[in-house]
Amino acid sequence: MSLYYYINMKLQLEIITLEKTVYSGDVDRVSIPTKMGEITILPNHIPLVSALGVGELRAVAGNDMISMAVVGGFTEISPGKVVVMADTAEMAEELQEEKIKVAKERVEELIKKYPKESDEYSVLSERLENELAKLKLVEQFKDKKRRKV
Repeated sequence: MSLYYYINMKLQLEIITLEKTVYSGDVDRVSIPTKMGEITILPNHIPLVSALGVGELRAVAGNDMISMAVVGGFTEISPGKVVVMADTAEMAEELQEEKIKVAKERVEELIKKYPKESDEYSVLSERLENELAKLKLVEQFKDKKRRKV
C-alpha cells in the first residue's frame, strides 16, 4: 500500500455515556486517560480494552482539537475504531467552572463526615477526584483560549 494510504487513515471515535452519545466522528488520533496512564491511539492500533481513568480526552480531527473531561468506564480499541464508554464525558467548552467549584466544595464538606475506611469516604474521594479533574481541564481550556488571542 502507498504512503498516501497510511497518512490519510482515520479512526472512528465514539464517546458514549449512559445518557447519550457525546461524540461520534472520524479523527486522526486520540489520547485517553486510563487507570495505568495516558495512551495515544493512531490508526491500526492493536486491539485493546482498558479501564478509563479520570482526566482529559483529546482527539485531533484535521485542524480541530476535541477536548473533554472523562470519568471512569472503559475504552475498547480495534483497528480503525475507538469506543469510549464513560461514566461521564463533558466537552471542555461546556464545563461550567462555578458549578464545578460548588460541587467540589460540597463533596469536601461531606467527606469530612465519614471515616477513611468507610464506603462513603471512598465514593466521595472518587467524586472529589472527578471534580478536581474537571477544574484542571477548565483552567487548561481558559489558558488555551488566552494564548489564541
